[in-house]
Parts: sequence; C-alpha cells; structure tokens
Amino acid sequence: MASGQLIQAQAQLEQQLSHPDSPQGELALVGAGPGDAGLLTLRGLQVIQQAEVVLYDSLVSADILELVRRDADRICVGKRAGQHSTLQEEINQLIVKYTQLW
Repeated sequence: MASGQLIQAQAQLEQQLSHPDSPQGELALVGAGPGDAGLLTLRGLQVIQQAEVVLYDSLVSADILELVRRDADRICVGKRAGQHSTLQEEINQLIVKYTQLW
C-alpha cells in the first residue's frame, strides 16, 4: 500500500472508531439456575455487576437482584400463571431499544 493510501486508511479507521454510525450495546443471557445466588457462575456475576440494564423474570430471586449493579435499570418482564406478564414481542422491543442506546 502506498504511503498516501495508508495515511488515508488510518484516518478513515480513526473516524469510524470515534463516530460509529449506529452504536450498539451488548446482550448477555445469564441463567440463574435454581435461584441460589451462590450458584451463579463467576462470569454471570461479572455480567450482572457491569450491566446498565437488567431485564429479569419473576423466577429470579431477590438475592440475585441484590448483586446487580446499584445504578442499573431493573425491568421485570416476568411471566407467571395468573399474573400480568410481558409479551415476548414487548421483551424483544425492550432488548432492541436498550442495545441501541448503549
């Protein structure tokens, strides 16, 4: 590659990295197992402590929710028989919304 092309390529790369067209966040699914906070994997714990938004269902225990980052948005999308539940389409829309914000 010629010197001028390398400089131009570096400038384009730097611009794309500093101004992404469509910023996207990450989605992580963390299984809570039987609900005992002591049984979370280390990686699962790291993920919920770093998350800015946590969507959780009604099977997630209060002990596990206590481990979520204090300033994270917590949104219950729980499903239980006989109780109001969030439709899967609404959950999908929330996922898209929040991954586009971060």
